[in-house]
This record gives sequence, structure tokens and C-alpha cells, in this order.
Amino acid sequence: MQIVKVSALLLISLLMFGCDNHKSVSDSQTSSKSVQSENSSALNKMQDDYISETKRYLPSKVAPNTDLVDIYKENNSVNYKYVIKENKKDLALAESEKVTAENLKKLYCSTNPELVKFREAFPNGVNHSYYIKDEKLFTVHLALSDCKTK
Repeated sequence: MQIVKVSALLLISLLMFGCDNHKSVSDSQTSSKSVQSENSSALNKMQDDYISETKRYLPSKVAPNTDLVDIYKENNSVNYKYVIKENKKDLALAESEKVTAENLKKLYCSTNPELVKFREAFPNGVNHSYYIKDEKLFTVHLALSDCKTK
């Protein structure tokens, strides 16, 4: 349970290091192809800035038995890799995954301006993957579509 809380807090603090380097381009000034190219370039720069700034602090302890060890982008999504320093048999895995997913979704879908920028920078969402040694326990994937009320 503490892993979830600290992971959520870490995500918020990591977002604080991001910066908004997005440039808007007027359609009247350029063709739509150059607009797409510039938007893509600005998006890549935002993503790269976020990733490189966050990597400076890795590995980072996010809970007494959990470290954030890697962050990388792939297909306009951001991927976090956590390593849990505990025995698998000591975890309530199903409950941990459920609570983690709920808390991360609540955080990810918030209206905090930094999180809005984060979602814009990574339009394909975020993946939080939890491991014990080299064994993946579970991954929580979140995308903007998860934030829509039903």
C-alpha cells in the first residue's frame, strides 16, 4: 500500500521537473505538413526533456522496499520501471495491483496543470511496471481514455 502512495507522490514530483517547450504554429504561416513536423519536433523535445531530467535522479527510492530504476519513452508513452526488494510470497499481489492502479489513475486523471502538460507530452499514456529482480509482477497502463467518465 505504501508503494502506491509513494509512487503517486513520485510521479507528481517528477512532473514538476518537466518544462513546456511546446510551440504553437499558425496555419496561416505554414503548410499543414510543416505544422505537423514542428508539433512532432516540439513533442519529442518535451518528452526528451522530461525523460532526461528525471533520469538524473535515478535510481530513486520511492518506498522503503521499492526503487524507481528506469524511465524511457516508446511510441509517445512514458515507461517507468520499479524494482521491489521483497519476496513475491510476502506481497498481496492482486490487492497491490488493484490499489496501485486505482491510485495512479486518480493521480494521472487529475486536473493539475503539470499533469495536463504531462498527458499532452505523452499522448499514448504511461506504463508503470513493477518487478522483483528480473520478474515482472504487473504493469499499470494509463491513457487519456481512462480519464473519461462513463
